[in-house]
Amino acid sequence: PTIEDSKTEDGSGIGEFTSLMYPLMPSTQYWVRAYATNSVGTEYGGTKGFTTQAPSPDVIKVVAQDGSGDYETVQAAFDDVPDNYTGSWTIYVKPGTYYEKLFLDRNKINVTLKGDDPLTTILTYDDYAGKAGGTSMSYSAAIDPDDFTAVNITFQNTVVNDGSFNDQQGVALRVNGDRQAYYNCRLLGYQDTYYAWGGRATGRTYMKNCYVEGSVDFIFGRNIVLFDSCEIHINRNGGTLTAASTEPETKFGLVFSDCIISADSIGFNGTPITSFLLGRPWQQSPRTVFIRCEEPASLNPAGWSTWNVPPALYAEYQCYGPGSDHSNRINISRQLSEDEALEYTLENIFSKDSHPAFAFDWAPEEPESTITTIEKTGEAIPKTYQLFQNYPNPFNPTTSIQFALPKDGFVTLTIYNALGQQVESLVNQKLTAGFHLITLDAARFSSGVYFYRIKIGDDFQQVKKMLLMK
Repeated sequence: PTIEDSKTEDGSGIGEFTSLMYPLMPSTQYWVRAYATNSVGTEYGGTKGFTTQAPSPDVIKVVAQDGSGDYETVQAAFDDVPDNYTGSWTIYVKPGTYYEKLFLDRNKINVTLKGDDPLTTILTYDDYAGKAGGTSMSYSAAIDPDDFTAVNITFQNTVVNDGSFNDQQGVALRVNGDRQAYYNCRLLGYQDTYYAWGGRATGRTYMKNCYVEGSVDFIFGRNIVLFDSCEIHINRNGGTLTAASTEPETKFGLVFSDCIISADSIGFNGTPITSFLLGRPWQQSPRTVFIRCEEPASLNPAGWSTWNVPPALYAEYQCYGPGSDHSNRINISRQLSEDEALEYTLENIFSKDSHPAFAFDWAPEEPESTITTIEKTGEAIPKTYQLFQNYPNPFNPTTSIQFALPKDGFVTLTIYNALGQQVESLVNQKLTAGFHLITLDAARFSSGVYFYRIKIGDDFQQVKKMLLMK
């Protein structure tokens, strides 16, 4: 390999350097060598070869407080994720309020955390800075790995900053990885609800159709975060939505696009909410931009506040609503020009050019669910194990698979393609005796023949064929 081939640039001077190579194909042999360039020219090190891993099968695990899943706590499910797993590892959390202080380690990559509805699947805790040893440790949930996705989940911290004691900062969600995405999630808290920390390095986070609530600086940190069609809600008078600490070399910071900014009429402390601010600059070179956002009448006409450092960019563009008059905005902020606003696309914000540490562009994609429901049909207990033919068959793109358990057992139901490769794990949990029906949505599969296999402990296994015709 030479610098005419694919290459990375990983710093200057002397010392040790780390390269991230992307994209690599699975089960493929590659050769790599280091190089250095100065005024004399380019010199190369020795060549080394390696072979990439084959992707592991996708896995679905279930958390249920009643013991009907693989785990009864979310933390147990987090702990069980293998380090650096090369497949997709999905954790489905059944409805309930889970009182846990959660931590997902940085090595547990490629995890998707899913609930049915953020109103019924709630992860909550009540830690705070004075108790936990600082704001960064006051989280209810800390998500540290790269390539994490959450869907239909509430993250909550119940500590109210009412002045009853010191250091009441309580983080509902702390993120510390690159390429994290949250869809239809709720983040509930008061002071410091959402910490886009980036403790080890700046990362990229996508928030789509989410609801974020708090009182003071409740969206803060160094990460690049795009809030796309979200609702940002303030619950105390005199509060501030954001406190960014964007690094100087970062092109984008906190970006709010097509969001609704809302406020209670009466705050949680009984005081009417008549004034709040979009942001105040906390550390480094803060960048915060609101684009086509609805702004309520209780937004202070000044819009923003000074604080610890001058902001690199505090701006709005085509915002609307009773609070959008920018004629009295403080002079640390401005309106974006049309040309500047055109730069605020998802592709640009999450491109490798948005920060020097990023090795490749990122395009977040909401995961498609192949499993929509597992339901028990009736109260009858069958006499024998059975796996029924899916209906309809052929199908496009949804079909139902029914099976019967004469007694409680641990069930795996797996989908294979015509080559015998596993393409989906539909069930991997303990189920009670009875008839069970599962709905498969195969919209992301290509047309063709598939096989589904059920295995119930050491007692029963069977395979059937189905045909997807698009």
